[in-house]
Amino acid sequence: MKRIGIVGASGAVGRAVAEHLRLWGQVRLRLGGRRVPALHEVAAPGDEIIHLDLTDPASLAAFCGDCDVVVNTAGPTATVMDRIARAAIAAGADYVDAAGDEPVHDLLAAVPAQGRRLVLSAGMMPGLTALLPRFVAQGVEGPLRLTAFAGGLDRFTATAAGDYVASLGNGYGAALAAWRGQVAARALTVRQNEEIPFFPGRVWAIPYLSQENIRIARDLRLTSGDWYNVFAGQHLFDAFARIQELASSAGTTAAVDALCAAAALDMAGRKTYQRMTVRLEHANGTRQLVLNAADSYGLSGALAACTALDICADSIPAGLHFAGEILRPDAVIARLRGSPAVAALEIIDDGVGAEHEFEDGAL
Repeated sequence: MKRIGIVGASGAVGRAVAEHLRLWGQVRLRLGGRRVPALHEVAAPGDEIIHLDLTDPASLAAFCGDCDVVVNTAGPTATVMDRIARAAIAAGADYVDAAGDEPVHDLLAAVPAQGRRLVLSAGMMPGLTALLPRFVAQGVEGPLRLTAFAGGLDRFTATAAGDYVASLGNGYGAALAAWRGQVAARALTVRQNEEIPFFPGRVWAIPYLSQENIRIARDLRLTSGDWYNVFAGQHLFDAFARIQELASSAGTTAAVDALCAAAALDMAGRKTYQRMTVRLEHANGTRQLVLNAADSYGLSGALAACTALDICADSIPAGLHFAGEILRPDAVIARLRGSPAVAALEIIDDGVGAEHEFEDGAL
């Protein structure tokens, strides 16, 4: 039986990874993190618990030893970078990172993989934001025009907020940009306090073109691609408007605290939700996917677990990959339909008026 080690297992994503691995796979789990009592709260009978200090190479080596796959859910990415991946390679283990986007990819591209599978961006965003368009585009003919929205109302963990703050200055994405056969700077505008199909109430949607989006646009040969990050609260939207200046003037910790506090204010008295929609206009009509979930962390844990199990099944070739671009869309969608993180996942072909059938919390 394969042994999968989860780094940061007591965190929101780590817990979701463990839950999905127990549901979908026959594997042994090794849970690692700084707070052993919190690990005991996550553990099930038969799980191994190990105190893990990411700053100590010996501690990392001991954790990765004897693991077939190491799944990293710790962060922020800017702090962890390629440290855990290198330890996994040295121990002869494959590696899955629920985050780990282009900066980590650039670092690992210079490291001999030694036959190992290294899969990054195995989360909701990036990750599902690449896989879902690939799924929707199967079997359709161009020209293709894609519009995608992802987000909702959710808490911000310190790790997620740290990753967001770091992304502002890494040069791997552009706000307001879109794809028009090539990158089109400032092609879109922010949509403030609007009604958007399949999202309950009014939301704020910020256009953002990432490197992941660009790769998918090229792979699918899109003539047009618009991607929006969606937020269901004024406080968080206002915080985003000033977060880069705050990070420069007061530091990263202050910026992270501001995002977490703003998200908490928006959530007061409301139920969290995450929604992802992908609308593809093609030669013969329109196809749309709508995914409804309780939060982003469960979705990230689900995709990271899918990735680890595909590695265990030898379904992923050796080398360095991004999860949303190497996983088999049909297999992932089949698993997501049975995930406790997913409330509903529907495909609508030529869905005229279909948005009127959707209500908050259900499809």
